[in-house]
Amino acid sequence: MWVEADAEAADLREKLNVRFKGRIPEFYQVCLQTPHLLEGFLAFRDAVMKAGKLSPALKEKIAFLVSVLNSCEACTIAHRGHLKELGCSADIEAIERLEFERLGEGESESLALKAACEAVRDGRIAEATMQELRDRFTEEEIIEMVSVVSLYMFLNTFNNALGLRH
Repeated sequence: MWVEADAEAADLREKLNVRFKGRIPEFYQVCLQTPHLLEGFLAFRDAVMKAGKLSPALKEKIAFLVSVLNSCEACTIAHRGHLKELGCSADIEAIERLEFERLGEGESESLALKAACEAVRDGRIAEATMQELRDRFTEEEIIEMVSVVSLYMFLNTFNNALGLRH
């Protein structure tokens, strides 16, 4: 069990209890060891996932895909639940099977997930895919997509490195 570093961590724990309705994920429990990093992470996470032009559903689908590709159990479980809450249950299996053309939202969403898949697998988005992205999305939306990928690459690596599961 991870133990909080100080009183600052105890205050953060209370905020997390409210945010997660009393069920704080293990990642956040561990990060209470470093309150300054956790506060910065929460600000970044919220900027990526709660603000911007992309729909919350597309951001969740990208987060889920990245977590599936990285075999991050904690994030895969969490984002499967978020997708169900958003009414996207039908897309879960298609994302797990990397069958993006089966997604309900059409070609643009399929393209975004293809790009995310390339970023995870190859460390970059192929030139042809990037051109397609530029034809369908604004630069701001593309940056948001890559920010979601990057956020969950970090989280997946952190969780997997420390063996965090929930």
